[in-house]
Amino acid sequence: MRVRADADLAEILAAVEVDSEIPLQALAAVAEILSYVYRANSQGPAGTASALAPEQEAPQ
Repeated sequence: MRVRADADLAEILAAVEVDSEIPLQALAAVAEILSYVYRANSQGPAGTASALAPEQEAPQ
């Protein structure tokens, strides 16, 4: 997993309250982080697709 250090972004996000809007100056970085997390969660070990959640059905 790649780690990215960004002191300015960390400072901005540390000041944001839970369930509040993301400041515009942090929006692009947060979108990049969420994109990475969503892609990582859609892959299982060795790049295979992860199992569907119990409430999801496989496409026909």
